Amino acid sequence: MSKKLVGAAIQFGLIEVDNRNVYEYAVTSFLFCLVTWGTLFVFGLFTKQLPGCGLFLLFYVPLRIHAGGYHQKAMLKCYISSCCEFLIVIAGAINPYAYFFCLVNIVLLLYSVPAIWYMAPLPDENKPLPDSILTRNKKRTRIILILQLCLIGILYLIGNLSLFVYYACVALNAVAILLTVGKLLSKKYAAQP
Repeated sequence: MSKKLVGAAIQFGLIEVDNRNVYEYAVTSFLFCLVTWGTLFVFGLFTKQLPGCGLFLLFYVPLRIHAGGYHQKAMLKCYISSCCEFLIVIAGAINPYAYFFCLVNIVLLLYSVPAIWYMAPLPDENKPLPDSILTRNKKRTRIILILQLCLIGILYLIGNLSLFVYYACVALNAVAILLTVGKLLSKKYAAQP
């Protein structure tokens, strides 16, 4: 589909043929994000957790973009693992012990916040980044993290919004897990001859 869209854009003179591969990658990535995030919203709709799923994405996506971490090598594997992640996140919210899961995720921030602060940004081995972008992403990650922690504090103080606190905290914890896995795997691969 991305090839057809880019081909049409070339025919209409909107882009140059020389940049075809870049645009095909960008369109494919954009469509992949739409399908993946759309799946989360479908899960949220069926489980009556749509606002929480939206909040999860609002916290997860900006931090994940700038923090980096582990990435699957194939889009299908990424989609499947993302769907599993979404289902686990929603299951934590709709079970009878949701308040307990919220408290656990608040406590897990004691690991996640320092992990994100010190490990991010962690570029993917398939997509190395120049030092200037790493420096920029480090600053942006820390700003986003501070803002999100302030929002979590406000949500917590408002009360009766424990599910929103849960979704916000689990987003930060998920980013920290992916950073940790990415860091461990990068050390594993660096140690191999």
